[in-house]
Amino acid sequence: MNYNRNFISTIEDFYRIKFKFKKRIDEQGNIIIITVAEWKDEISLKKAKEIVKDEYERINFNPAEMMTRLNVKMDRGTFGEIINY
Repeated sequence: MNYNRNFISTIEDFYRIKFKFKKRIDEQGNIIIITVAEWKDEISLKKAKEIVKDEYERINFNPAEMMTRLNVKMDRGTFGEIINY
């Protein structure tokens, strides 16, 4: 997480990551962690995903293999601003 967070912070149009990770433990004892990254717009997010994919290839990192090995499950989502809240 630290490598990824530090790398993402160097990408153009990245606004911020909330460095206070939020966590809870569910009823089965699983640790649930959430982080939020903000991007200028959807185009910037798509570009960032490609940049991160290229970086992972450059450093020979396979996130799917790591998550399988560590039994990590990820649920990603994209959210927009709530206007006039």
